[in-house]
Amino acid sequence: MKLGGTAPARRATKLSPDSVVTGVVFCFMVTLFSAGILAVILLRTPITEKALSPVVNVVGALSVFSGGFVAGRRSGTLGWMHGGIAGLFYSAACFLVGVFAFPELAPVALLVRRLVLGFSIGLLGGVAGVNF
Repeated sequence: MKLGGTAPARRATKLSPDSVVTGVVFCFMVTLFSAGILAVILLRTPITEKALSPVVNVVGALSVFSGGFVAGRRSGTLGWMHGGIAGLFYSAACFLVGVFAFPELAPVALLVRRLVLGFSIGLLGGVAGVNF
């Protein structure tokens, strides 16, 4: 006879594509909203585009983190994987948009760096989404 009652429930270990897609869409929504705010700031203040460059990088990182958070929260399990993949897809999509908008040859090292950063920041967001 077993002591302790019922066995603990097993957690799902499958990737949830709809969670990843929702996270990527949320990344783009945060980015577009932030871009609108930054555009208004540029129009209404004497701040130059060059001065906003670090802010744009922070906004991009927050977009990836928030998309990873949403993907992890929506999946309920494996937040690191869902958030990381959402960040990876978002980073790849942004890189492709940049390549098509500015057809100069982009170095492969830049692509790899952005993909690794996107995966890492999304991973952290996914972990936070599952646990908070």
